[in-house]
Amino acid sequence: MKPSAFSFSVDQREMMDQHKNNFPKWENLKGVLENLVSGVKGGGAVGMFLRTMADEEENFEDALESIKTVPLIAPVYIMVAGITSGSAAVVTRDRLKPDDTMGEGVWPLDVDGGAYWRLETNYDHWVDVPDTDNRRDPANECMEKVMLGGRSGEERSDNRILPQRNN
Repeated sequence: MKPSAFSFSVDQREMMDQHKNNFPKWENLKGVLENLVSGVKGGGAVGMFLRTMADEEENFEDALESIKTVPLIAPVYIMVAGITSGSAAVVTRDRLKPDDTMGEGVWPLDVDGGAYWRLETNYDHWVDVPDTDNRRDPANECMEKVMLGGRSGEERSDNRILPQRNN
């Protein structure tokens, strides 16, 4: 976080078939080797990049531009939010840039269009929810109840809106 400027969070991104729970162990090795090659070619460690970004960038727009353009050693999801309404996005990164496979590598808020939040659950938002790990739908239902349900502040602080899920 950079006070009075922006905040960010990061989540792991697997580069595999996101509907398989038990993918072959060689896929792990392949990913590690690809990360090493990216590092040799100048990709930065995600944590060090985020630290440098927080030190050097002055606002949401500059932070978002860095997130979109700085080469990294690993694919990752980076969520970034500014201090004004609507300034937030989930960036689905491959090692060099946003993953625009489906044209949605940068997934910004669209407050005017009714998208008051973006929910990232360690799989690409344009991919169908895996049968074995549906965190997205219940979490979006919860957010909808909290954000659009007209609940009081006390009700909003009660996170038991939906039954507990043990994923």
